[in-house]
Amino acid sequence: MIPVVSATLRYSGHEVAEIEKDLGPGALRSPEVTMSAGYRSAARKITHHCDEAAIVRNLISRAGLPPAAARAAAAETTVAGFLAALDGLAAPSPARGVPALADPELPRCQHRPVPG
Repeated sequence: MIPVVSATLRYSGHEVAEIEKDLGPGALRSPEVTMSAGYRSAARKITHHCDEAAIVRNLISRAGLPPAAARAAAAETTVAGFLAALDGLAAPSPARGVPALADPELPRCQHRPVPG
């Protein structure tokens, strides 16, 4: 993309509150967002000024991870690193008496045509 137009806008206090409700306090370094458009591409570039380390801390605090998993994830300072750390963790075994999601003994959904 060859940049042609760039606009910097400011989130309102209400918009910042909505973002922080989802990503946690301190998720935004700045309430500004920059949008760019250009030639040779229909894509638009949107840049937020985020604090990924704060987002990771907030995600860990809300996730209810086991202590070992929380320690492994806490070493990460980017959302991509956090997700990779979670991918690297072993899946917990199902609780006794609770079937696994992929249990072949669970009944399957029956699909029926809708009368028309």
